[in-house]
Amino acid sequence: MKRWIGMIGIVAIVAACSGLPASDNGVVALVVTTPDSLNLTVGDSLTLRAHAENLQGETVPAEIEWRTSDPTLVSVDAAGVVTALVDTAASAHVQATAGALVSNIVIITLRDTATTAGLRARP
Repeated sequence: MKRWIGMIGIVAIVAACSGLPASDNGVVALVVTTPDSLNLTVGDSLTLRAHAENLQGETVPAEIEWRTSDPTLVSVDAAGVVTALVDTAASAHVQATAGALVSNIVIITLRDTATTAGLRARP
């Protein structure tokens, strides 16, 4: 599993800071953990995980929801399970949200089964 967190000197691909004052429970960042591969073919799934952090980098309680830029390409459920819905080559964007705070985009790469089968068939 990869863990991405927004900190000085570390590339923050899927962590986001709100730039707003800390909320009542101190949430200032969402940290998203991804599997090593973000490639799916139709029917395949992967699980994203997210948690909220305060200014000190401590995990704090927050109601995290998930959204996708194109629900015709992938679905994402409340547990962060992303499922490819179509047999096509494309990219889908998924984000975690907690109130007004939104994570950076996680890019899911969809591969069509003809291309994937062709890659496996080569010697």
